[in-house]
Amino acid sequence: MKIELIIFDCDGVLVNSEPISNKVFAQMLNEIKIKIDEEETTQLFKGRSMESCRQIVNSEFNKNISDSFLKEFRRRTNKIFAKELEPISGIQDVLNEINYPICVASSGSYKKMEFTLTKTGLRKYFETNIFSASEVKRGKPYPDIFLFAAKKMGVNPENCIVIEDSYTGVQAGLKAGMKVLYFNPQNIEKIKSENVNTFYKMDNLLNLILQMKTNHQPD
Repeated sequence: MKIELIIFDCDGVLVNSEPISNKVFAQMLNEIKIKIDEEETTQLFKGRSMESCRQIVNSEFNKNISDSFLKEFRRRTNKIFAKELEPISGIQDVLNEINYPICVASSGSYKKMEFTLTKTGLRKYFETNIFSASEVKRGKPYPDIFLFAAKKMGVNPENCIVIEDSYTGVQAGLKAGMKVLYFNPQNIEKIKSENVNTFYKMDNLLNLILQMKTNHQPD
């Protein structure tokens, strides 16, 4: 495989924001009389943009999430992020050693990524190569954000590797025609595809990328 770009998801791949956000979201949904626990919240909403989450809440529970709900959600999560947010274990070593162009393509907003990446010291690795699903019409599991990132970086989709931690994100990467490395530290979801390799520790990522290049290199 000719590798020209590594595309990182943000939440759950670079920073440990995913469980914090899911916990707060579950709590707030219960406050508006939607009975749901953290595990169910993770299954329904992990990896999706907030607009997609709003649509799911409306279709699945016949409830509308207000702008004030979202404002309060951001306030609560940011308060916890300020105390508990950390880089994913091992990711700094990966970013220090990786030899390919990299970027971030996330369902999160630019404002959120600016906060989380700066707070964890990871912002410096990506410079201006940060892309949000707010720039495209459809969020994950549609491929729009990954295709947008590849276009902005001047790379063909088939030469990209996506690093994802959600089934929704994996679907988006595959639909974009990219190879996907699925970070699954808790061994929750099983994904079977010849274009998806699962790994459980961030320490293994660089070796996996090397294997993909070696195993698919043209003769």
